[in-house]
Amino acid sequence: MLSPDGKWWWDGAQWVPVTPGSPLPAGNRRAKVPTVVAIIALVLCFPVGAVTVWFTSWSTRAKAATTAVAFALLTVFTVAAATAPKTPSQDGTRTAVAASRPSPSPSAAPTPTKAASASSPTPTAAPSPTPTSAPTARATAAPTAPPTAPPVANTCGAPANPWGYNFCGRGGQITQPPGDFCGYFNCIASFWNGRGFVMECQDATYSKSGGIQGSCSHHGGNLRELYGT
Repeated sequence: MLSPDGKWWWDGAQWVPVTPGSPLPAGNRRAKVPTVVAIIALVLCFPVGAVTVWFTSWSTRAKAATTAVAFALLTVFTVAAATAPKTPSQDGTRTAVAASRPSPSPSAAPTPTKAASASSPTPTAAPSPTPTSAPTARATAAPTAPPTAPPVANTCGAPANPWGYNFCGRGGQITQPPGDFCGYFNCIASFWNGRGFVMECQDATYSKSGGIQGSCSHHGGNLRELYGT
């Protein structure tokens, strides 16, 4: 017979090593299971596959390891199936669901309410138009003619002045000239100290010492008398 590892066989007196090509006794030959068959048996049924492995040509260590793994997987699947929660039956599920649903309570029909009567609008008085006064025509003043400038009197060479003083001989002697006289005539420095009448000196200045000896003595002497009203 062969040893468990298939490397020795008993010839009746001693263990003889098995060599390749050496014939084995007919009574000691074992039928070898193909490796493919052993794998299929392991996949389809763990117990059958674990036994089938021992009839293959694998080594003893490989056979033992494969058998241990197969039984370990079988144990895990058995425990998992035993501890899995049971699924309640379909009828029980329907009953539980129906019991958990609340029964609808009849609700009172809504009471129709009367539509609020439309309030009649309060008539508002139409605004009365405010009378507008007719525009008053503005009286336009008639254009006035510009004042006519008085004619300029001929002064016969005397400076222009508002009193009409002249050298034409119109009027009389001027003994009391107005205060702004020297604004129009070139008076000497001592004009207002004179006690006579107004006359023109030779240098075109004016003195108020006419008729008195020595008048215009510092201005070339007397030239002519100034007349006025």
